[in-house]
Amino acid sequence: MEIGQIKVFFKNKYGIFRKILSKEEYEINKNGKIILPKNHYSKGYIERIIDGAEWESYPLYDTIKE
Repeated sequence: MEIGQIKVFFKNKYGIFRKILSKEEYEINKNGKIILPKNHYSKGYIERIIDGAEWESYPLYDTIKE
């Protein structure tokens, strides 16, 4: 991963995927909070609230064709 990239979960009509966002794909507000695009969820948040969820075990979104 490059500096500024973050790991997230992404959900669409085909399921839940792992994804890596670049700095250009998310925002940081004036308080330093990361604002994710619609249907994107923090890796850490999902792994905390869903028992047994591991980011690495989900398919990579970039390899899935809609």
